[in-house]
Amino acid sequence: MSFISAEGLALWPTSDSGCRCDLAISCSVALVHDEQSRVFGDFACQGELLPIKQLALNLGGPGDRRDASGQLWLSYPRVKFTSSLELPIKAEFEKTSGVALRNSTWTPIAGTPDPWIYASSMVGLKKLQVTLRRPADGAAKYKVALLFAAPPTDKTGTRVFDVKLQGQVVKAGLDVAQESGGTDKALVLKFDNINVTDDLIVELATKTGDPLLCGLQVMQVP
Repeated sequence: MSFISAEGLALWPTSDSGCRCDLAISCSVALVHDEQSRVFGDFACQGELLPIKQLALNLGGPGDRRDASGQLWLSYPRVKFTSSLELPIKAEFEKTSGVALRNSTWTPIAGTPDPWIYASSMVGLKKLQVTLRRPADGAAKYKVALLFAAPPTDKTGTRVFDVKLQGQVVKAGLDVAQESGGTDKALVLKFDNINVTDDLIVELATKTGDPLLCGLQVMQVP
C-alpha cells in the first residue's frame, strides 16, 4: 500500500523495501490540512458599482478576504482572467515599481489582528485614482484610511515621502519605519471629511527611496 488516509492526514510511508535501485532513497511523506490556505478568494458582484459608499483595498494581495471584523478587502490589481469584478481604479508608478507580497503566517506584522493586509504592498506607487461617484451622484465626504508597514530591510530614513489626498498634502515627510516604531509594524493614517466629487486621488511624492502603500479604506460620511 503506497497511500494511507487517516484522521485528516495523507500518508505516504516509505516503500523502498526490496528495491534494487542503485540510488534508493528512503522517504516518508505526511500531509496535514491547513485551513489558512483557503482564506483568500475571488469576490464576484453584479450590477452597478457606483456610487461607492464603502471600499477596502488590499494592495498587492493574492486575493479577496474578510478581516477579523467581517470587512471585505478586495485585492488590487485584480486577476482579470478569473475575477468577474472589475474595480474603477487607475495606478501610476515611479520607474522602479512593483508588487511586494510576503506570507504573513511566517512573517507576522505587529499591531494588527489582520497582518495579511500589511504583508503585501504596492512599491513605487506614485498615484492611485479610485472612482467613487458619478457626476449625477453629486459630491460627498469620505473618511479615508491609509495602511502602511515597513519591510524588514527598511531603516529610519530608507523611504520618506509626502502623502496627498485630492492634491493636498495631508502628511509631509512620512517615514513609515520611524512613524510605526520599526519594521513589520502596522501603521494606519486616518483622515476625515475628504471631499470627493468623482475620483479619490491618493498621491505619494517621494523624497527618499520608493513609496509604498499596503491598503486603502474609504467610507462615506452620512
